Amino acid sequence: MSVFSSAVKALMAGGFICEVSNPESFDYLSVPEQRVQIDNFLQRIDYCVRDVDEEVFYLAYINPEQDRSGVRSQFYLTRDALIPLVRFMDLVRKAMNSDESLRPKDTLRLGALLERIEDSRPLQSALEELRRTPFINSQTGDAKLQLSMVFKRLVEHGYLVQHDQFVFTATYKWAYLYSVIDFILSQEAIPVEEEEITTQGGLI
Repeated sequence: MSVFSSAVKALMAGGFICEVSNPESFDYLSVPEQRVQIDNFLQRIDYCVRDVDEEVFYLAYINPEQDRSGVRSQFYLTRDALIPLVRFMDLVRKAMNSDESLRPKDTLRLGALLERIEDSRPLQSALEELRRTPFINSQTGDAKLQLSMVFKRLVEHGYLVQHDQFVFTATYKWAYLYSVIDFILSQEAIPVEEEEITTQGGLI
């Protein structure tokens, strides 16, 4: 399969292409002429390629007004993911005793994180709240299995890449998430219908 085809299929599947998640397709899209080729192809079906600081590429509607139902569903997916993702970032920050938020290319070691959580009742409670969210939807009460399920969900949603059983790397989809958060924080009392359209320059 050509890199062109691989990149288009990844985008159409809702993937966020970056140097961590899909380095080959990322390198391809980083060449302006090749990105234009993919853009021209996608525009035939009313889509285009968007990016966040050219660090992550994703599929977006050319004109969100033409597909309000699709935009609305994607908006709610984004909204429903925000709280658990922010909770996860806070859990990692507190467990690792860091003032920094999780960033793309950060390495997360499940074992080290689990050890810190098991030694702290507040962190255990935070993990319990996180695993109950629909985004994670874990039914287990064991801390190790809870955390494993959280990491599994984040891999499934494209926020982490797994290297072995216990080592993960944050993707640049976090950069996209931060851009969404920045947008939301910049708005004041924005009407829902308008919000649904405006936030969806792209898909999550």
